[in-house]
Amino acid sequence: MTDEPVRIKDVTIGNEPPSQILYIRGLTRPFSLMQLKGLLCRYGTLIDGEFWLDKIKSQCLVRVKIFYTKIFFD
Repeated sequence: MTDEPVRIKDVTIGNEPPSQILYIRGLTRPFSLMQLKGLLCRYGTLIDGEFWLDKIKSQCLVRVKIFYTKIFFD
């Protein structure tokens, strides 16, 4: 797990409002659930009960508030 997010492509502002749902794939071990949540909390507020991690800890879905503005527009 890296300390900082890696931007894969440039973000363009579209006509649709940004989503609060974040899909993360390609997670590698070793890491704990609390480490992942701690990393995500640096960039937005996690909404309680809106977090899913698959059994092998390779992908997750999370709902956050203001995630996109902190990463892409700073």
